[in-house]
Amino acid sequence: MRVRISYAVDLDDVPDECARMLENSIQHLSDIQEEIEHLISILDDDRGVSWQVKERIAKCRTRLAKLDSIMEDNSMILEGYYTATEPEEENSDVE
Repeated sequence: MRVRISYAVDLDDVPDECARMLENSIQHLSDIQEEIEHLISILDDDRGVSWQVKERIAKCRTRLAKLDSIMEDNSMILEGYYTATEPEEENSDVE
């Protein structure tokens, strides 16, 4: 089960916090890439056991879904940050 955890940081620290979360994602992505490369090797050498290969693929997909969730979280956080820090554009149609 996935749960949301929230915490407060200073507005100026938001980009650094998002960068930290994204840096952590890079390591997870690297681990997934290694697993996929291992799967390719197993399949190329015809050493794959069907249920094990399917289980490993499922784990990779689950990890990728978690990374997608982290990316979405960062997108929403940064959207709020940019809304708060960028001046509102004045509507040129209003007189």
